[in-house]
Amino acid sequence: MKKYTWFIAITLCILIMSSCHFFESTEAAGGPCIYKDTQLVARVIAVDSYDSTHYDVLFKLDSNALIPSPHDTILYSLQTSNYLDKSVVDSLGIQPGKAYTYLVREIIEGHCNPRITRIIFQKPN
Repeated sequence: MKKYTWFIAITLCILIMSSCHFFESTEAAGGPCIYKDTQLVARVIAVDSYDSTHYDVLFKLDSNALIPSPHDTILYSLQTSNYLDKSVVDSLGIQPGKAYTYLVREIIEGHCNPRITRIIFQKPN
């Protein structure tokens, strides 16, 4: 009788473990995704030197429809996990008062990142 009990127990374990694969999600992460793009105006309010060759830029969003106060300011280093090189700041003429595009992409369809935000160093539309 003990021989059959072990056989049944092992068989049940195998069935349970194999059925877990059956219930896994078949939706793939990533793949083709569709986003709704919203462009906001990001105005430079400060350019701070991190060291002699790197700068950080503080932006204020002109429209706070998507990011209500007090989160209407964006620090470049927190947004990108990086600093701007002095050559980039100089070549783009980044200075307080200048306006650039802040792109917000909200996912509509697919299994990608649900929200993507970034500063685009071009004049806003």
